[in-house]
Amino acid sequence: MTALSKDTVEIKLKNLFNKSFKTGRMVGAELEVESETKLPTIDSGTWTTIQDQSLRTQMGREYVLRAPIPYEGVETAVSNLLKSLNDKEKSEPIRNASTTSWHVHLNALDLTPNELMTRLFAYWLLEPLLIKHCGPEREANPFCLQLKDNLRNLGTFDTAFFNQFISTPTYVTQGRGFNNNYRYCAQNYTALAKFGSIEYRAMKGSLEYDEVMPWFNALTSMWKCTAFKNPGELLSYFYDHGLIKLYDTVIGERTFHKYYTKAMEEQAEEVALILLNIENNNLFTWEKWEEHIRDRQYIRILEGQRLLEIDDYEPPRRPSLRESRAPTPQRTTSNILASYTVGTTGAISGRQADMLIVDDVPSLRTDYTSSTYWQAIGYDAATAESLARSYAQPRN
Repeated sequence: MTALSKDTVEIKLKNLFNKSFKTGRMVGAELEVESETKLPTIDSGTWTTIQDQSLRTQMGREYVLRAPIPYEGVETAVSNLLKSLNDKEKSEPIRNASTTSWHVHLNALDLTPNELMTRLFAYWLLEPLLIKHCGPEREANPFCLQLKDNLRNLGTFDTAFFNQFISTPTYVTQGRGFNNNYRYCAQNYTALAKFGSIEYRAMKGSLEYDEVMPWFNALTSMWKCTAFKNPGELLSYFYDHGLIKLYDTVIGERTFHKYYTKAMEEQAEEVALILLNIENNNLFTWEKWEEHIRDRQYIRILEGQRLLEIDDYEPPRRPSLRESRAPTPQRTTSNILASYTVGTTGAISGRQADMLIVDDVPSLRTDYTSSTYWQAIGYDAATAESLARSYAQPRN
């Protein structure tokens, strides 16, 4: 049997999420529009129309892309939609309505965890500049909160991506632990669980091509940027060169230069300090973070594809009726791998397997030092107490 190498394990989000989302550089979009009189019903191969009850007028509608489209198709799709909505014979929209907006989804499934984090951090650093293009009504708006206006969401963000994403990816991929209100952030990372994308909600519901297309172009350029391998490099570049240089490197299009003020530089410095604290609070480097995710994914693949050679295999015994009704102890890394030999690397003990995950991540060891935890997953009291003491011992 060919041994699976950990180094060849892919950790793009499409592998970690294990969901049948469309992959590639794809864009999804929605536009909310209000009217007191008439709006067209668009039912093309690209767009569809939905009656939107959340808007203030009875004629409120939402125009939604039927399916994600490639970056290259965005200009044509947006141009055709705006042409229809600006047709005075068929449409009388309320322009610049304060309750309408564009929602843009960028597919994240082809990214590695570090590539995703770099893009999230890049937007948060550039947010003071980018949001100026979206209109004054979108600043401090409760439906597209900037990072500086919603710092409490970083606690969930930190827990989800730097603890649970390693040990239990479904915490992120199924959206568990995300307060529903976090979806109203200008950069909505909770859309990962539902769509495999990051949603950008800041742009007002403009029907002007010259306002809308620069927004799409800025977002897609930011996501195409490969200048930084991880958020640490991005933050270092910002501290060395400042906001405008970072903007030019990440986005390039100079449309947004006209909004720049010295105050934005100071706002970006405050955001950078917040992001730097996220980095410092987690006691491993960005490379180490990805390495832990790769280790965990490697073990999952071995389990899921049965690429494990089992020592001392015994045929299963048919259980008695009473035994078959008994609850099955939860499968854990320890009790699954304790008797396995992985490829040609030799036997891995349960203790060693667990250390693959908890090594250098102290916050993940908390439950392991509690005998209650070990009893809850099926160990007897004496064994649970022994395991808890073992994990509580200081490690070199």
